[in-house]
Amino acid sequence: MKMKTKTFNKEILIQVRDFIIQNPEKFDVFAILDSCRTVGCIAGWAGVLTHTYPERPLLSGPVNNLSALLFGRYRTDEQFKDVNKLCHYYYWSECCKDKYNNEPENRHLIAAKVIDKFIKDQEEKLIEDQEEKAE
Repeated sequence: MKMKTKTFNKEILIQVRDFIIQNPEKFDVFAILDSCRTVGCIAGWAGVLTHTYPERPLLSGPVNNLSALLFGRYRTDEQFKDVNKLCHYYYWSECCKDKYNNEPENRHLIAAKVIDKFIKDQEEKLIEDQEEKAE
């Protein structure tokens, strides 16, 4: 029996992060994008930039879509929860939420840092999984 290999497509998040940095006026975790009726957050922009629009854009669709883009068809519940925490401002650290609320001119940079931390954390989890398999 062939084991499913965990994957992580960080390039999508790098594309979203770079877009947010270059277009700070378009990033808003609470806004609705007119073009596709999805949210203007990390998950929403991932859908727009990859042309993969969820069926239920204003519910869990964007997060579900992004988790599939990042981790593939066989994503775990833990991976979905991690993406949910990445995309929903309410799960961000208190420090990031405070900065997001009090520094509107830097919201795009705060989101970029959240994305970078997510990428780092996911890469560390992949390394841990590979080391466990090697034992």
